[in-house]
Amino acid sequence: MDVEPADTAEGPLSDSDLARSASTDPARIRRYEELGLIRRVDGAFERGDVNRVRLLVALEESGIDLETLAAEVRDGRLSLGFAGEVVADSVGLTTTTHGRALSELGLDGDFARRFQLALGLPTTAATDPIRQDDLELFAIVAGALEAGLEEDFLLGAMRVFGMSVRQIVEVQRELFRRNVEERLLGEGMGYPEMLEVSAETRLKLQRLGYRTVFLLLRRFLEQAVFENLIERLEETLEEHDITRSREEPARTIAFLDLSGYTRLTEEAGDACAAEHGGLLVEIALSRCAITDGRVVKTLGDGVMLRFHEPEEAVVACLDIVARAEEAGLPPARAGIATGPVVQREADYFGRTVNLAARLVDAAGPGQVVVSESVVESAVGRVAFRSVGAPLLEGFRTPVSAFAASRAEG
Repeated sequence: MDVEPADTAEGPLSDSDLARSASTDPARIRRYEELGLIRRVDGAFERGDVNRVRLLVALEESGIDLETLAAEVRDGRLSLGFAGEVVADSVGLTTTTHGRALSELGLDGDFARRFQLALGLPTTAATDPIRQDDLELFAIVAGALEAGLEEDFLLGAMRVFGMSVRQIVEVQRELFRRNVEERLLGEGMGYPEMLEVSAETRLKLQRLGYRTVFLLLRRFLEQAVFENLIERLEETLEEHDITRSREEPARTIAFLDLSGYTRLTEEAGDACAAEHGGLLVEIALSRCAITDGRVVKTLGDGVMLRFHEPEEAVVACLDIVARAEEAGLPPARAGIATGPVVQREADYFGRTVNLAARLVDAAGPGQVVVSESVVESAVGRVAFRSVGAPLLEGFRTPVSAFAASRAEG
């Protein structure tokens, strides 16, 4: 079954076009028009009327009297103008039912329900008309199954996708409510006027979200793919005992994050947790400004740093951990490794980077844990004590690790 991407094109709609996209009948469209709840522009309906009609259908079927609603609109006490601009690039329903679409795609109804639940979407009956975007999603997953991906793997991935996207949407919603709707209401604007005035801003914020998510997803996927390729290549070189043909200057990589960040997110919410993560980044930027360190990138609750000298990296991370505590943040922790790296654009990859990332996972609250190569290169201002040789994720053999502290005297 060939499926085209969701139709988001602008353009005039006839009675039958509007009825089909809103999954209703032309008679209902004519009734809404007679009541003045929808209007033609230059003899045709607009794309936004799909959302408006679907809202009216839902209100009518919930028991709201549309004649009373129409009177409120005529008297200027209510407007439905905003309803056509609820969602940027809105998607309508198709004339195909879920059952028929699944059958043509070769998908089992039970799997389809589990797929919807994994994404956090409402489950639908076989006789329900299918949305254009749902049709596209099912076509994509059907192609993935045909390519040999396992159902359980796909469902697991969809759960993560669904949860992550829902978090992004919740942040967008709160931004809009606090910075647009509540501001306008606080200025004395009534609800009907506020809904009309804020419609354009709502669509701009939605499109900002769409494009930002796409660009970041593509960028992070590129980083992840390159990171994986470098990791596999270095494993191959190690397996065949192939060394670098020339010595490159070693780089020291450090990762810092906040202990208990996941619990903080669950208890205080994403906004509070993000604020804490942002403050840690500011502390790191401030500390790196007085040394040879550089903030490479942020990682949610953490930050990746690059230094030329191992000892400077240790001292800087000890300072950042201490400053985080003074700022009232959850305990920070750090992992540091030094050695050869692969640089691509402004980012760093390779075994040294992976080791630093795994060492921060092994660090306790308030700890700075380093690799043996750091201990061998750093002298004077810092001291180390062994914390054993944990088996770190991604490393085949245990790795010696050391907790760092300032040297006495």
